[in-house]
Amino acid sequence: MSDVAMRWLEMLRLIPRSPRKIDALTLQSKLAEQGYRIGLRSLQRDLQDASRRFPLLCDEEQRPFSWYYPKDYVFDLPAMTPPVALAFSLLNQHTAHLLPLTAKEQLMPWFSRADAVLDAQPNGLSEWRDKVRVIPDWMPTLPPTIDPVVLETIHTALLQGVQFEGWYQGRQDLEPKQLTVNPLALVSSRQTFYVVGTLWSYEDPVQLAVHRFTEVEQHGIPARNLEAFDIDSYIKSGAFGVTTGDPIRVKLRFENTAGLHVKEMPISDDQHIAPEGDDHFLLTATVPNNLMLRWWIASFEDRVELIEPVLDPGKAG
Repeated sequence: MSDVAMRWLEMLRLIPRSPRKIDALTLQSKLAEQGYRIGLRSLQRDLQDASRRFPLLCDEEQRPFSWYYPKDYVFDLPAMTPPVALAFSLLNQHTAHLLPLTAKEQLMPWFSRADAVLDAQPNGLSEWRDKVRVIPDWMPTLPPTIDPVVLETIHTALLQGVQFEGWYQGRQDLEPKQLTVNPLALVSSRQTFYVVGTLWSYEDPVQLAVHRFTEVEQHGIPARNLEAFDIDSYIKSGAFGVTTGDPIRVKLRFENTAGLHVKEMPISDDQHIAPEGDDHFLLTATVPNNLMLRWWIASFEDRVELIEPVLDPGKAG
């Protein structure tokens, strides 16, 4: 490929999508940093020529003139392949809500491009989105409504490492309370989003459901950082009912029909099953000592009997 063609590709790559823009002088400087030297008048002619070949727009309302692509345009070079398109489509379908809003907005053109690529495919990839679903293990519920401004402010505070203030109404609160939050992490659990952080100058992390904030704002004040905090360790220590204390060894008596699935999908690596008569079997396994274990056992009602150990139904550990 010639140097001129390479310079053209780099020029097109450096032009941003709306609402960002770039003027010719700045573009000339960025090209020089990449080793492509070109006069300003020649670059302006290239931009004019490119605008006749690509959906390239020029803002002529103020000088210097600035160039940009439409907000939903994707400079697709090399072309997005169907497998990559499928990955983008599934990301949008299942996990895009975990992305900061600013990141999601920038990815929206790629999501749209991915759908267009899949729609044009004659093979089964185009239908894959309609043939794959994820069913939750709990009672399906709709996620609570979150104010998008609240979510964006919390995302920004977390990304920038700054405090935010907000009015928060807990489940037992009659009126919202004003909190100063040092955000540490964002966690999604059972259709609910939580910001994990500390309050004011305290050092004990708390979990705050994002949908319970009515107003939030951040002033750029650096957040108090807990150097020892690790989100994975925090979750494993018992937060969100995932794991608390040391694992325990349980022994359960199952009706055969009730426990069929644990024979196919073991609950631990050391699970052991022993028949007991014609209608039951004994299961022993080492499992996390948490509330989920108690809810899981309770869901079988009288078709499962806990032999050992004795578990407090309302506590873990």
